[in-house]
Amino acid sequence: MSVWAQANAARREQAGPYDRETGSQYIDRLIEAFSPEFLSQSRLWGVDDPRPVFIVGMPRSGTSLVEQILASHPDAYGYGELPDIPKLAKALPARANSIQRWPEVVASLNPELTQQTAMRYLGALMERKRVSAGRLIDKAPMNYHYVGLILTLFPNAHVIWCRRDPRDIGVSIYGENFGLAQKYATDLSDIGFYIRQYARLMRHWQAHLGERMHVCEYEAMVSDPEQQTRALVSAVGLPWDDQCLRYYEDERPVLTPSRWQVRSPIYKAAVQRWKRYGDALNPLIDALGDELEGYDNG
Repeated sequence: MSVWAQANAARREQAGPYDRETGSQYIDRLIEAFSPEFLSQSRLWGVDDPRPVFIVGMPRSGTSLVEQILASHPDAYGYGELPDIPKLAKALPARANSIQRWPEVVASLNPELTQQTAMRYLGALMERKRVSAGRLIDKAPMNYHYVGLILTLFPNAHVIWCRRDPRDIGVSIYGENFGLAQKYATDLSDIGFYIRQYARLMRHWQAHLGERMHVCEYEAMVSDPEQQTRALVSAVGLPWDDQCLRYYEDERPVLTPSRWQVRSPIYKAAVQRWKRYGDALNPLIDALGDELEGYDNG
């Protein structure tokens, strides 16, 4: 922990501190732009295509594992972490001929522009690799910011929310060499604050999606892999295939920090890893506050 503190202090000096006010305001803006009224109004604008699967969540929450499991199904293809949804969001002001920025620009969307944007996304997938799979998996965790746009583009898309004990997420983020843009990752208290903002937005999406958003709990997956895997496969509308339990045999390339874990059967060593660090985690735990409700404190 002391070595991580030194490394993160050096990165913080290089990248600068995390701006909590701006981060919180961005979540406010997303919730306001993608209000229940807008999501209801736009629900029939997009492309009626059930193939897209979006796996979202905090980094280090099990998204790579979930993608590897689903991508091992013979009728699914995993594209990895794609930049296309954020790119499309960034391009919306120009395409809508609007002076509004993201996310306020979604007020300028209409059925024609929505369908054009959806087809650009599908076209980008096929340019990477043209496949005939019934499910096309985009495993960019930070797409949690764009769930409202995803639902507008693809009303029948499958959204998987990967959840994990936020203390384990916090420890894993603090000890990982993230890009300099992830300024929150260099301070335990900032990580806790960031997780709270993320959870606030995810609850907004979940309130609209209900059971259409499948929640995959990392701890439950580790505790009962077969039952949770069957539920996961069913949630994306695929028939069961035993290969999904042997996901670690799939030799598809994995470029995330979890690349070695997904080559092994599910193991329990990473559950409650946070307990090893004692009082050093107090800044994280204090910042998380009531986000820890429902998690084992023993």
